[in-house]
Amino acid sequence: MHPRWGGRDYDTWQGYVYGTLQYRLGPQTTLTASGGYSSIKQLTLANTGENAVDNFANYFGQLRLQAGGFFGQVFYTQNDAGNTHFVRTPVEVYEKSFLMAAQAQYSFSVLDDRQSFIVGADYRRTVPRTGGTVHGRFEGRDETNEVGGYVQSETRLTEQLDVVLAGRLDYDDVIQKTQFSPRVALVFKPSSTHSFRTTYNRAFTTPPGVNLFLDLFIEDRGPFGVRGVGAVDGWTFPSQVQTSSFIPGIRAWPGVGIPLAVAYQAVTAGLAAQGVLPGPLVAYLQSKASQIQGFSSGLMVNTSGEVLTSLENVPAARQTITNSYELGYKGLFANQLLVTIDLYYTRKKNFISELQPFTPLVVTPSVASDLAAAIMNAFTDEELAAYSPDLNRQALANIYRQAAASLAANPIGLIEPTENFDPNRKPELLLTYVNFGDVDYYGADVAVQWTPNARWALFGNFSWVSDNFFDDEELGEPGTAGRSR
Repeated sequence: MHPRWGGRDYDTWQGYVYGTLQYRLGPQTTLTASGGYSSIKQLTLANTGENAVDNFANYFGQLRLQAGGFFGQVFYTQNDAGNTHFVRTPVEVYEKSFLMAAQAQYSFSVLDDRQSFIVGADYRRTVPRTGGTVHGRFEGRDETNEVGGYVQSETRLTEQLDVVLAGRLDYDDVIQKTQFSPRVALVFKPSSTHSFRTTYNRAFTTPPGVNLFLDLFIEDRGPFGVRGVGAVDGWTFPSQVQTSSFIPGIRAWPGVGIPLAVAYQAVTAGLAAQGVLPGPLVAYLQSKASQIQGFSSGLMVNTSGEVLTSLENVPAARQTITNSYELGYKGLFANQLLVTIDLYYTRKKNFISELQPFTPLVVTPSVASDLAAAIMNAFTDEELAAYSPDLNRQALANIYRQAAASLAANPIGLIEPTENFDPNRKPELLLTYVNFGDVDYYGADVAVQWTPNARWALFGNFSWVSDNFFDDEELGEPGTAGRSR
């Protein structure tokens, strides 16, 4: 139960209303207007945790014109988060984003319909408005404009053979890259009831806004916080690495590991809090902190405890490229049995992952023994005997070795990228989206429909895919523990 939100509300409901108005301007010209409203309440799970979606509303409006071979439309939709909030944090979601789009397309035929063309253009503008609750530091620079154009040609080479050629260009002002997407298809029709098709298609997918601009505090873990961030610019680690500290009162220090003076002060404070040492001795031990020299080297590990040998910057998000090859057959037997068979091979490059941590944790497995050795060098038996006749360097070193066991057993900090380090804020474990390498798979789809008469129809289909789970080796990212479905 969160102190702000109380217990979970499991009530669920959904409502919507919409309408359409159509006006015929002529035999081939129709103007259509439509709009609607929907609202929902439910608990949902996301990468960032559990969300209480409460009266999350959506408004939309659309205007379409169909006039002969011309089709055009404009579209507008806007969200209103209502009382939506994150269950495990005090963050209330502010969401009043809107999307507007326009499309125009014209089709025509020449050469007695042996040659046909379709030309078109698209424009889309996305304006997130999250009040800093979801897009945080990216608020105000997260608007996206996308524009594209395309041409498709269909040619009847013979009565049995058609060829389709298409291509489109797209550009968006966030990733700032122009993509060309070609398509080639051959369709062979040996008869009016049977056809064979072979197709090549290249397509791309731009990461959605949340993958680019997310900046959301997810959870407070005591010595550090957990934050989800987008990858519009990528994230870079400094050349001179520093450890962001989990030890209260100290924000960071150079290197991967821990200065023995810091470890000494932390252990001394712990011993003082436990009351296992007399007050005068504690005061004396605290005064000796500046004489503890050395640095206990640490290791970088991921959240699963696996050792990392290097720091990897997170590159800026890229578009996913998909190349597909397809063979297809469609046939009608005895005017009753329709059979469709599709065989395909697909190669994907740079597809986007789910949220995953990329800031390494720092562990110091030898800090207890290193601290004990430093104490042996910093003290003499004579000065310690003044506080207790049974106390000497070896005994004090053993006390600190045992007390420092928790430092050796748990992460003492993490490595933050340059763009996220804030001396006025506790360290943050960051999760982001990354593009994974190059995977391929193939499969088949078979569908059968039997229609013995006008009253009855029986349909069945079967799909098979060669692989639906890819580990880090298959993703071309060995050692990252990455995976995707």
